Amino acid sequence: MHSIAIVGSDSLALQLALMLRKASPRRKIFVIPYPRETLGLIRESIFNPSSEPVLYSRKTHTFLGKYILANVLRITVRSPLLSIDLDAHIIETQRGSVKADEIIVSYRGDIRAIISSKHGEYAFVLNNLLSLKKFLKALIRIKDPIMIEGPPSLSIPLANLVLKMEKKAFLTREALEYFFDDDILHKMAKYLPLFSENSNELENLVRLTLCYVPKLNDYVDVDSSLKYSENVYFFGENVRTLEILTESRRVFITPDVIEKEMYTVLSGILFNNPGPRGFLEIFHERIGTLELVSIGLPYRELEKKFKLTSTKVSLSQGTTGTLKLIAERNIGTIVGAQLVFERGCPFYLTIDSLYPLIAMRIPAMEAYTLVVRSSRDIFEKDPLITALRAIIKKLYY
Repeated sequence: MHSIAIVGSDSLALQLALMLRKASPRRKIFVIPYPRETLGLIRESIFNPSSEPVLYSRKTHTFLGKYILANVLRITVRSPLLSIDLDAHIIETQRGSVKADEIIVSYRGDIRAIISSKHGEYAFVLNNLLSLKKFLKALIRIKDPIMIEGPPSLSIPLANLVLKMEKKAFLTREALEYFFDDDILHKMAKYLPLFSENSNELENLVRLTLCYVPKLNDYVDVDSSLKYSENVYFFGENVRTLEILTESRRVFITPDVIEKEMYTVLSGILFNNPGPRGFLEIFHERIGTLELVSIGLPYRELEKKFKLTSTKVSLSQGTTGTLKLIAERNIGTIVGAQLVFERGCPFYLTIDSLYPLIAMRIPAMEAYTLVVRSSRDIFEKDPLITALRAIIKKLYY
């Protein structure tokens, strides 16, 4: 069994550690922070004060460089306080000797919180401990009911925190409907109070809006000279674009999939909801051929239900271009979906095996693509799937 060393102490790093610990209690899990970075641990202890313990190591990346050789899954989190030089040094010291799989999580950006009431509007950017303390003090002073809106990764943990303060708080149903289906919202209502903006039942309501503030210089750049011997997964809000390195195996998932699709997708998998949920677990690998496959429904039922007009595109080795899934929405349902291959894309693709990610609730003309290189059963024992399932289960159920 893999031990897991999570590098970086951003809240997302510790969050991953806690989810993995709950999913696999017997597995050894370490959180190894970068030097001088403790904000995430403090923030996470506030947002999740009752979380299960995770081994915390004050050792530097030198310790990680030795330990990772012993069958360790390394999770690297890109954080706001992480210097580029330090990150480059970590990669350089381990290049050519890393034998474990690796998950790289890109930094989401600063958290922005806006408190609006009849007394005025107050904005906070939670990028350091001082701003976090000011925000919490302002939160404590609020006496009226609080309506929280924003992405689930922010709004739900904060709602839990506010409820523990014995304050009356609600999550906006309209905001969550963008992420969850009705059946999932029904399950969530057992744990968190949902509030409809169309309701006038409460007066003196304080609105708390949460969002990520991405920074252009926080995008993840991949050094094409680096070589990895195992699978590498990229996911997060700031992954710049689809990229593939030759002689390596990597999976890149476009940013919107995580925030807009994964909640519904993984919730569907967890609760065995029928129908395809947008993420592919079953692959038919054919070199140089693209095939549309699905989970949940047999392919013929999928084709009938969603009226797929194109299911296969053949590409030769070394072809440059980009593959898009283009469709129209009809009352929330994707219809007329087809695969479109466009040449002249700005990056170079060396294609061994490329499969489209079917996002069933995407807006028209958006494309989501999943890239897999030479591994038939890559997702049968996929650490990314395990981690994300655990995240959803821990946060929302």
